[in-house]
Amino acid sequence: MDTNQIYNSIKKIDVSGKRQNLSYTLTKNNKLENWDVMIPFGNYNTYPDIPIESVFSQNVKRAFDSLNLQNINNVEIDITNLYACTGDNLKALITGIVEKINKLEEHQTATIRLLVGSQSEFNSESEKTPTLDSIVEAFFNAGITHRNTKFYWGNYSVSIQKEHISIKPFKVIIDRVLNEIKTYSENWYRKASKIWDDIEPELETFLNNLDIDQFTWNHSKCLAINGSVLLTGGANFHSVNFEPYNGNSVINQDIYVEGDAAKGVHNFCNYLWSYLNNIPKTDKTSWIKSAKITDKIDSFKKCNDAPMFSDSPNNINYGDKTVLGVAQIGDWRGFPSQIFPAIRDFILNLFYELFSKMFPEDFIIYILMCKSMSDEDPYFIDLLNSVGIDAASWASRYSRVYSVKNAVSNIKLSQQTLIQFYVFSSSEYMDIINKINHKFNLKWDGSLWPIDLLYAMGYALSTMSHNTTSKNVGIEIICSFYNTGWKDIITGNQFKERLIILMTAMQQLGLINPAQSVSDLVNQKCDYRRTTANVSYGNHCKMFLVDDNVLYIGSDNAYPQYNEQYGLWIDDEECIKSFIENNWTYQIKYSKVG
Repeated sequence: MDTNQIYNSIKKIDVSGKRQNLSYTLTKNNKLENWDVMIPFGNYNTYPDIPIESVFSQNVKRAFDSLNLQNINNVEIDITNLYACTGDNLKALITGIVEKINKLEEHQTATIRLLVGSQSEFNSESEKTPTLDSIVEAFFNAGITHRNTKFYWGNYSVSIQKEHISIKPFKVIIDRVLNEIKTYSENWYRKASKIWDDIEPELETFLNNLDIDQFTWNHSKCLAINGSVLLTGGANFHSVNFEPYNGNSVINQDIYVEGDAAKGVHNFCNYLWSYLNNIPKTDKTSWIKSAKITDKIDSFKKCNDAPMFSDSPNNINYGDKTVLGVAQIGDWRGFPSQIFPAIRDFILNLFYELFSKMFPEDFIIYILMCKSMSDEDPYFIDLLNSVGIDAASWASRYSRVYSVKNAVSNIKLSQQTLIQFYVFSSSEYMDIINKINHKFNLKWDGSLWPIDLLYAMGYALSTMSHNTTSKNVGIEIICSFYNTGWKDIITGNQFKERLIILMTAMQQLGLINPAQSVSDLVNQKCDYRRTTANVSYGNHCKMFLVDDNVLYIGSDNAYPQYNEQYGLWIDDEECIKSFIENNWTYQIKYSKVG
């Protein structure tokens, strides 16, 4: 498997052809040199010796140092982050910007776009006074003297109201799923239909009354400069990553690239900024402001004219490395594309609870549902397109599931957790969970498993069971601390138990043909671990490595979530060999069975 194969698979589900170079971008003019940015340890093979200067700060400075100002009319800087933070935390970032911008000639311009995903516009609801966050003050007071420097600050955190959505598309989709079940068994069809008929009123009531501030928000963490250099991954631009290591840290994985791959980040950001230029009235939480950075700070005002950055080639030969950029985006002009995977995850997790607890003898029906609602099912993709949903909008998630499903020898992943439990804080969500538990006499806590990923792992493990030539066959998972810090809330045994249940039914349906018993295969070939490194908060990486051939590093977690994401796949043989020897080997060394 390589980046081209993943790219072509995404193109197949991009029925409209409108997501290419937006949610997925393949470039082949890139340099990968000292690209592996492991935070806070630098080279993990030297741990516990830690660099004196923050590894994150070093690579931010490096990005600006790489920028050649000659023959550039406009310096274009994109920064995306989960939330804005204090100016002191961004000292390395701001210093790098100041040093470059103040060297510009009078005829040159500079544009800084800072996009965050969870920032209140006001100090309080009563004051309605614009917040002059210290990050804004830091940019204004940083000593930028170049007159043609413009600063844009945007908050992308789309609120959802009932006007956005309807249950009608889901009825169409569920009808198709039920009809496929009917081709197997009338009895199965009646059981599945009865459950759906009982659930539908509760789900419809939930959707009809849905008002969620910040349903989705930017979660990407990117620095891209002039389409020539980028830094992205799991590390937010905040103090815990900028400060020298003192134990009060979290493990993050970033990637540094020089080349055309940076254009993909600008295109992704252009999409988000174009939304902020035309925020719908139904969105209560997103906003955008701007000012000339050399003007007084009180010039910082609301606007709707953020510029779009160039996607034209730089005509510079960076190197010959292939990089696939993948994103997860929202589509809020029609049916919200982020809503569909959320409801699909909910339905698949709910039906898992129902069939595993109430109808375990017919659990094979549930696997038919998984199969019929798979993004790789051409009929299902056409059906989504017919109701205005573009599966290529979640190219990041799709590429992860696709690569895992087609693995033949091994899968390595480093994550905080596989379970979405942050939904517990939503009172609207927990209300519907309580109603469903009461109606069906369940004890579901409402947690959302990545069913599509586990389903894909089932295929992969079955294939691996027939692999007699490769070394290190199996799945290795490294998660965060159990129930503390940036936590994981499940155990390895819980993960294996669920995977065994799914794979057993997949085998019964004839979807997989493992060479040994499912139980033995999962227990022998799945290694679920936790980091033991000396950090306060645990593991925050978002990393996948498949068959030791293709590697993902980005902001997109493995657990179900519906935010805007960005990350990169690479497949250079020497780069990945170095990553395994100098990074993954030590992630395993400093971990324990979880």
